[in-house]
Order: sequence, then C-alpha cells, then structure tokens
Amino acid sequence: TLFVLGGLLMVVVAVLTVVSAVSIGAWIGERVADLLNLRAMRQVAADDALRKDFQRWRSLTRQMMAKRSLLSGDLRRLPFRHERETWSAGDEPAFLSATA
Repeated sequence: TLFVLGGLLMVVVAVLTVVSAVSIGAWIGERVADLLNLRAMRQVAADDALRKDFQRWRSLTRQMMAKRSLLSGDLRRLPFRHERETWSAGDEPAFLSATA
C-alpha cells in the first residue's frame, strides 16, 4: 500500500508542478507582452510620420466602407439628413407608402 500511496503522491506532485509552471509562464508572458506593448506605443507616439500614416489609413478605410455601403444601398452609415432620391416599390418606409 505504501507503494500505491507513493505513486499517488508522485502524481499529485507532478500535477501541481505542471500547474505551477503554467501559471508562472503565463505571468511572465503577460509581463513581457505588456513591456513590448508599452515600447511599441511609445515608438508610435514619438513617430509623427507613422501616426499620420495611421490617420490616412483610417480615413481611407472609412471612405471605402462608406462607398461600399452606398453601393449596396445600405443607409446606416449615411448622415441623418440624407434623403434617398428614389425608392423601389417594396423598399419605401412606412410613412411614404400609400397603404399606411
């Protein structure tokens, strides 16, 4: 029976060792990721050309999304004062339909 108890104790020790190693590895990995993220944010904040590139990229992305939604007929991304010039038969809102 001591042999079985010794084996069980070794299994418990092995499981606790693995769990502890995983926890410590995750903690170290998070610290390294935080430091690298902070370093990257500082570099981006210090580089005006890169920041302007990001702004141009965001502007281009917004323009492409607006054109895509306009081509698909989606009115969600348009300003509130936009009025559609033509409405198809089943597409008009309830306040424009004659049966409402």
